[in-house]
Amino acid sequence: MLCVSLFSQKKFTFPYFRNRISLHLRAVDWVTHVALGALIGDWMMRKRLGNWALAWGALFGILPDLDVFFYPLLDTAQRLAWHGGPSHSIAIIALGSYGIGRGLEKLWKREKITRSEAGWFVFVLWVSHVLLDCLTVEGADFLWPILNQRISFNLLNQIDFLFTAPLVIAAISLALVRSPVAKKSRSKKRHRPRNATGFFIGA
Repeated sequence: MLCVSLFSQKKFTFPYFRNRISLHLRAVDWVTHVALGALIGDWMMRKRLGNWALAWGALFGILPDLDVFFYPLLDTAQRLAWHGGPSHSIAIIALGSYGIGRGLEKLWKREKITRSEAGWFVFVLWVSHVLLDCLTVEGADFLWPILNQRISFNLLNQIDFLFTAPLVIAAISLALVRSPVAKKSRSKKRHRPRNATGFFIGA
């Protein structure tokens, strides 16, 4: 933590190494969101999608942070304002979840997943990402555009291995277990302890 603190100081005079550290921190931050999204996806849709629920959960768990693809079009100041901004707001979450839900309804037609079920799936994953960001120092513009101010509870570090590690271990353990969609609820009950354990230890 001391090293991270030193690299974050404005007086630090090695921008190359500071940028590398920032990149590594962002990568670990993404791992946290991917693992959390995978566990939530598994919890919500394993019975319908099998192991694919982990993959879809991981994808939508990282969805808000894909705003970084606009970085080449922005300067440094704009990047700071953009990341964790509109893509993390409840207004965009609601609209995006509805639109993506319509597409997933067609994609998951064989699984008989309705538009509302698919929309809620995306909504819960998207909100979980933003709420986790709100617990960090950076925060998120959850109420944009009504309130153009970030919400931050400052309860978690930007990178917290004690929070991330249990989530990653639980997600990997679930991914290694085969779970055919056709199996009955007995399969789901067997997987729930691993899922719950990851949440509990991480919390």
